[in-house]
Amino acid sequence: MFVFVAFLYRKGFLDNYVGMQIKTTRTFLRYLIVHKGIGISEHYKTFYVIKEETPVVVISLEQLKFILLDKLFLDHLPEKLKLARDIFIFGCSVGLRISDLLSLKQAHLVCEQGNIYLIKRSIKSSTDTRIKLPDCCLEITNKDNQVTLFPIKTAISFCSLLASVAAASA
Repeated sequence: MFVFVAFLYRKGFLDNYVGMQIKTTRTFLRYLIVHKGIGISEHYKTFYVIKEETPVVVISLEQLKFILLDKLFLDHLPEKLKLARDIFIFGCSVGLRISDLLSLKQAHLVCEQGNIYLIKRSIKSSTDTRIKLPDCCLEITNKDNQVTLFPIKTAISFCSLLASVAAASA
């Protein structure tokens, strides 16, 4: 298990994700022993679940306005950081989880009575969401005609890019 944990950390995963993997492994091994009668070592009980408190980061209205409206700042950002900025602004505007944001497709945008709406079912909770998009989101969705609105594969990639945007805006 320690080799697996070291592998996850080398890949850049954080404590809460690594802890979730350990917990899932423990649950699976217990299931094999209790429900399937497979005789394996109870060494799994020594696996320690790692967990950390994730700090809540709050952005001020002034900071959001700067990231949203400052053209000089935007012009000096590399393309990847512009994409992270766009995802951040879109996410602040619509309030979706990062997993839902990264899975958005053009098909989730619907025009009704001259307004563009985002219609999406949450991946985590299967809750339907219907949101009228503000102008700043419409500008972001009109940038290119890709099937996926935001071509970033993982939340970890997004978080590291967003940290770079924050550093550039400071």
